[in-house]
Amino acid sequence: MADKNATILAMSFFKLNLLNVVITLSIIVAGIFIYKYLNPPTPDWTTTTVDKGNVSEIISVSGTIDATKTADLAFPISGIVQTIEVKEGQVVEKGDKLITLRHDDILAEFRSAESALMIAKANQSETLTGIRNEERTVANTKVEIAEAELARIMKEEDVKVISAYRTLLSDDLAAVTLRPDDNNTPPEITGTYTCKEGVYTIDVFRSNTQSNYSYRLSGIENGTFTVYTDGPAPLGQCGLFIKFTTGEKYDDTKWEIRIPNNRSTSYVTNLNAYNLAITNRDNAINAAKQDLQLARENQALTTAKPRTESITKDEARIIQSEAEIARISSMIRDHILTAPFSGIISDIRPTLGETVGLDPVITMISKDYFEITALIPEIDVTKISIGQKAELIFDARPEEVLTANITFISPLAETIAGVSYFRTTMTLDNSTDWLRGGLNADINIIVEEKNSLRIPKRFLIETDGNYSVLVPDGSNTKTIPVTVEFIGNNGYVAVQGLNQGDIVIAP
Repeated sequence: MADKNATILAMSFFKLNLLNVVITLSIIVAGIFIYKYLNPPTPDWTTTTVDKGNVSEIISVSGTIDATKTADLAFPISGIVQTIEVKEGQVVEKGDKLITLRHDDILAEFRSAESALMIAKANQSETLTGIRNEERTVANTKVEIAEAELARIMKEEDVKVISAYRTLLSDDLAAVTLRPDDNNTPPEITGTYTCKEGVYTIDVFRSNTQSNYSYRLSGIENGTFTVYTDGPAPLGQCGLFIKFTTGEKYDDTKWEIRIPNNRSTSYVTNLNAYNLAITNRDNAINAAKQDLQLARENQALTTAKPRTESITKDEARIIQSEAEIARISSMIRDHILTAPFSGIISDIRPTLGETVGLDPVITMISKDYFEITALIPEIDVTKISIGQKAELIFDARPEEVLTANITFISPLAETIAGVSYFRTTMTLDNSTDWLRGGLNADINIIVEEKNSLRIPKRFLIETDGNYSVLVPDGSNTKTIPVTVEFIGNNGYVAVQGLNQGDIVIAP
């Protein structure tokens, strides 16, 4: 009886525990279900937020920037460069001195003209007030000094011209073969030439001399002479010497010597020096003659009584002297190159001491005036017009965006690789200090632009010509229709039917 009661008690306890386990599991399952119901999983969506901004249609091209104000500066005369006052890349202001040509002789003329003006004014004063005996003596002395000065200048300047001419005729003389197949070393020509310009011709032939050769000379001088290889020997009677090279086979060779040697590298320099010597001589002599003429006129006037004619003449001389000073001042200005505007020196061609002509010697570009040139393909040219805006990003400064306006569209096409392009010019709205001519830029021409509510184009759904977007609806999505105002090619679409800040889901 006791065993039976124990068994019943154990069975009751087991059933009670099993019930408790079932109840606990049910509660847990119910809790999980309620948690999942109240906290659904977050969908894996790609979303964007509706914002307000620019939706643009742009044309992207490349272009270069160039200075619109460039000047190639040249002297109105030829001369020798005396000073170079600037360096490439230097910023200069309008009127700054850039390069000067040698003009010492003109400065001497200027001082002479100033002296002439002073004398003219003094003569006028003397005419009006009379002259003393001491002054007459001074006037006579001035004539003597002026005569002596003229004689000295003529002598010295003639020596300079003759020296320059001798240098022109004698420098870098060379014997040039007249036989194309002749490989012998040319004879060496030295000395100072003293005769007229012309050409020597030398015909070498075998003879019973120590060198086994002689030559016939023709042209400027004529004669037959022995070939010497151990040292220079006279070439005719005009101051030149000739030396042949030992061991060369000069049989039946023929040579030509041009005087002056216009084929030498020094010919142009020597010719310019000779011409400049002539110019300097003429200027110096003319200035001395003017001084002498003024001295003589002053001497003649010492005994003259003041007359109306004399007074008028003195006034005319003053005007003449002032005009001469103005003329010489103009000549001095011709020898000084100055900046015509403020800008940057981009190229300097000559060097100190070089002879320059009328060709440009220096190039300047403006600091502030630039324009951009781009080639627009024919497929896009009808979309652009004068006044349209463009954004520019330069390779040299990619972090900075500059703006410009279209100012010119060429009516003529340029064909490149079979495609027609139209040259288009744009002007910057604002310049910056770092801009330089020749810089490359990426250009976005804004064809059309709208500032409105926008979404990225990839979030727009098109179905049979109608547009819609996906928006969140709890853990699901729903489709709502939208109106498309404008589709740009900058990646955005202008839409109506949404509010700023709305979340849109990518399809």
